[in-house]
Amino acid sequence: MSKRDTLDQVVRYFVQNDGGFLVVSHDNAFIKMFKGCLKSLGLSNECLHTHYQVDQYLKQVKNLLKRHKRIVLFVEASVEGRSSTVFFKQVKDLVGDRVTIICISTEVNRDLLSLFHEMGADNIIIKPVSVNSIIEKIAYTIKPNNLRQLVSKAKEAIEKKDVPQGEIIVNEIFKISSESAIGNILIGDIHKLKGEYGEAETSYKKASQNARMYLEPLERLVSLYDQTGQKELKLNTLKKLDKLSPLNHERKLAIGDAYAQIGDVDNTKAYYDDALRLVRKNANDLMSNTMMQVGKKMKDMDSGLGLDYMDKALAMKKGSFTKEDLWMFNEIGLALRKQGKWEEAVQNYQNALKVSPNDGGILYNMAMAHMQGKQFYKAIQYIEKALESNPDILNLDANIPYNIALIYYSARQYPEARQYAKIAQVNDPDHAQAAKLLQKMQG
Repeated sequence: MSKRDTLDQVVRYFVQNDGGFLVVSHDNAFIKMFKGCLKSLGLSNECLHTHYQVDQYLKQVKNLLKRHKRIVLFVEASVEGRSSTVFFKQVKDLVGDRVTIICISTEVNRDLLSLFHEMGADNIIIKPVSVNSIIEKIAYTIKPNNLRQLVSKAKEAIEKKDVPQGEIIVNEIFKISSESAIGNILIGDIHKLKGEYGEAETSYKKASQNARMYLEPLERLVSLYDQTGQKELKLNTLKKLDKLSPLNHERKLAIGDAYAQIGDVDNTKAYYDDALRLVRKNANDLMSNTMMQVGKKMKDMDSGLGLDYMDKALAMKKGSFTKEDLWMFNEIGLALRKQGKWEEAVQNYQNALKVSPNDGGILYNMAMAHMQGKQFYKAIQYIEKALESNPDILNLDANIPYNIALIYYSARQYPEARQYAKIAQVNDPDHAQAAKLLQKMQG
């Protein structure tokens, strides 16, 4: 049996045993890709649920657990500028191991990925993504094994302060993996329960050495040093955590507090200021994203006023854009094109391409802006770049290949126009405009 067959079996087994998927995303391309993934496995879409409200998926998770034994929760790191990760820990606290979280992101920044893990993500998937990589990511995240069950039982025993039972289970874990990081954390927890603080410290340190990017052993050490009053060790461990995951403002405050305990005013102030800087940035991002939302709502009533809000939203970012902000450029570009301001739309998309030079969606929109300005050959250049970067955009919506067909038709490149008009008909057999265009070229 091949590796791919094995992974396919893992996912099928999960679904056949009442497992479900919840995808919290506005990205129709990703959702369509996910449905294609299920289809390739011979599974129906009944196990797939989608949700769009970033601040309401916690309720959806609770409802779905009435229908499914376990859920794999796919959540965009940010939906239209609003962070989704703040609810990860709430989900884990509420339902524990019944939900596995896979964070969807366009960012590959290590600091950001560390923060996602720290917030509670079990795994991370970076877009763009293929059907094979979705299957692989699910399988490796949920793969049923004896170790997962033993860890769950050990945690239950420790929570009940049943030390003998906990020790028996942890010994079983070490039989499976003698260097298990989670095993060392659990035996450290047991030593701590017994008041054996030196042994607990040794176990936590061993867990950290065996999994250097694993934050939990260091967090356990911070708690241990706090309990035993070892201020310097607590501070040094907090700083190690900060180095691994430097975007957590609460940790900056904790380090400031630790410096305050030893009377170091300068470092206390430095870390408090750092925490405030991160909070200020997050608040500024929230304000910018909210202003963009207002602009979107206003543009249908008063396009000029809507654009004014959108421009202010971009200005607030002060050039600190990431791929997560591309939706803002798309909204502004669409609003400008509706007003016939295609040249301003082109400039807007050029700014977006500085953030993500190979984004298929931005390149496609750039082509559409040039088409509006009757710069058909320029539009073709950007269409070719868009399709090279992300050929899947052809499958998102029948209107996309139809619009591409129009561009080629306008440039009198009829073979290409026919090709894309036919793709539009495949996506939507009732697409009247594609049929009309094909008929026109036959005449």
